[in-house]
Amino acid sequence: MAIGNKYRPDYVAPPGLILREHLEARGQSPEEFARDCDRSPEFIRGLLAGESALDEATAQRFEDLLNLRAYIWLRCEAGYRRHLSRQAEARRVAATSNWSESFPIKELVKRGAIEKPESEADAVFRLLHFFEVWTPAEWQEMYGAGSVIYSRLPQCSGETARLAAWRRIGELEAEWQRGSDYNAASFLDALTRIRRLTGQPPVAVWPQAVQLCNDAGVVLTLVKPFAALDLRGSAWRLSSRQAIIQLGNPRQPAGRLWQTFFHAAAHLLLHSNPCDGNFFIDPDSRQNADVENEANRWVSDFLLAAASA
Repeated sequence: MAIGNKYRPDYVAPPGLILREHLEARGQSPEEFARDCDRSPEFIRGLLAGESALDEATAQRFEDLLNLRAYIWLRCEAGYRRHLSRQAEARRVAATSNWSESFPIKELVKRGAIEKPESEADAVFRLLHFFEVWTPAEWQEMYGAGSVIYSRLPQCSGETARLAAWRRIGELEAEWQRGSDYNAASFLDALTRIRRLTGQPPVAVWPQAVQLCNDAGVVLTLVKPFAALDLRGSAWRLSSRQAIIQLGNPRQPAGRLWQTFFHAAAHLLLHSNPCDGNFFIDPDSRQNADVENEANRWVSDFLLAAASA
């Protein structure tokens, strides 16, 4: 799935850029505007250059003169300062570690998830932005092997990074699939309806299956795994209001794809909790055999009941 850079552009416009557009439209010089807003020309020139920081009083003055609400100026300023902070952190990390080397950067670029990095520091910055974290420590807390309960534990740090990147694409897709709040009873009804569709080619019924899941508060997405990442699918609770089933390998046989889907659904119904951090991966379950066996039995019983109905 080529996701493009549609989710979160990694460029943040400083408030000075917006101010420059207003001044050009008004045909006004920085010095003239400085007099109007009771600020020094040096401050205005610094703001235009992205160096001066915009405070609340100045934002209010800009609202009075330019008819653009103060909160918009302040929100822009805050976003720009966060952007600079993330850049500074990326430079620090690049200078002291090889953190970015575990990630499938070339594949992320190929899929349009990030822009091609121009340097090691730029790679760190784009990864932090992609995962929407500020530091590698925060990434470890949210996505590292110790932060979630895997049904199959990653075998190395590289696999953890690839799995996290694959998972992150599903999280971003969740922002585009809007639906109802998660409801187990509604989801079970959706599964019964989807079971009736499985006799048709997946490509023909996939949009309908996605909609049925969305109506029950479940995101259903298909994302090709990154190289050397052996999995068919996963399931997890993103929040109390939303769950995700993410399937991999779009070329797998239809029967296996649907089997993986229903197996993931079983984990959501039987084992998921928005607060416990469970992240279920299929295949293999050497770590949680009892949980996997319970999910397998549920799928067998569900499909048998649906076939006899």
